Amino acid sequence: MFYSAICASTQNVEVHHIRKLADLKDKNDQMRKSKAAQIMAKRRRKTLIVCQKCHNDIHYGGYDGNKIKK
Repeated sequence: MFYSAICASTQNVEVHHIRKLADLKDKNDQMRKSKAAQIMAKRRRKTLIVCQKCHNDIHYGGYDGNKIKK
């Protein structure tokens, strides 16, 4: 069973994906401020398992990073 890395939900689980790890950095080679980007960089993974709501929040800027589960 899969669960969201952000909220630990097991409902409507999806995978957030980036093309390459370098995409986690901005043009000045600084890590993006997004908590999702920081989690992915720390794990050195291009994917992050999240529920549908958290996935939408990541894409539309609504995720504030306060619900991270380890």
